[in-house]
Amino acid sequence: ATQRPAPADPSRRAGPAAAPARAAVADAPGGRRRRLRL
Repeated sequence: ATQRPAPADPSRRAGPAAAPARAAVADAPGGRRRRLRL
């Protein structure tokens, strides 16, 4: 909770746990639209 947001920003933005999920959504039809909404 007291961690600095600077080093955690890229990690949270990249979403290590959501990375594979987003890739699967992008692979699916209309995934680009969902990716923009996310």
